[in-house]
Amino acid sequence: MACGAETESERGLCQSCWVGTHFATGQVCDSCGVPVPEGTQEIIHCDSCLSFPPAWDQGRCSVLYEGAGRKLALLLKHSDRLDLVPQMAQWMYTSAAPLMEQDTVIIPVPLHRFRLLRRRFNQAAILAQKLGKLSKRPVYVDALWRVKSTKTQKNMNREERFQNLDKSMMLNPRFTKRLKNQSILLVDDVMTTGATLSACAEICRASDAKKVNVVTFARVARPE
Repeated sequence: MACGAETESERGLCQSCWVGTHFATGQVCDSCGVPVPEGTQEIIHCDSCLSFPPAWDQGRCSVLYEGAGRKLALLLKHSDRLDLVPQMAQWMYTSAAPLMEQDTVIIPVPLHRFRLLRRRFNQAAILAQKLGKLSKRPVYVDALWRVKSTKTQKNMNREERFQNLDKSMMLNPRFTKRLKNQSILLVDDVMTTGATLSACAEICRASDAKKVNVVTFARVARPE
């Protein structure tokens, strides 16, 4: 999947890439899914989420955004490697399954239409659709709109990211009543500071959603 080496399975990782993929397993932060030291408490939060509590209820990720996990995320986003989606979504489903309820609906983080034209697809939406098939939950691809074309956030710090996203999202009016009292699972490919997911979660909460959880393929372990 990551390096092109031949493997026994069609969508597998070679031994080197497997070792270089840091899966989010064991005791994890209940807000973002990043692994944390084992503790006596049933629910534990990482230092980042304790310092900056997110706008959602619970969150999970599949891998850390480093090594082969980072490479997979970048291959999907910038190299059109849609063949990676089934396995990436399967890992995400394994991570997010404990957060899903019977009434859960899945919503991807939106792209602005100009960026969507350049990229040709929204990787969060593609992952969400596959996640919906695996979980047999409905997917509302266009429930959220990104109405402001924001700057790329690659080199921004936490405060700059939140400022950049101010008033950049809105709820599709067709979903005003459909999200009320629903459990929502927001989907994105990578979480850094959580600014984008927080903006989406706040809109869902304003629509009287019962619960808002998130899942991402990768999570930056120590966001600045």
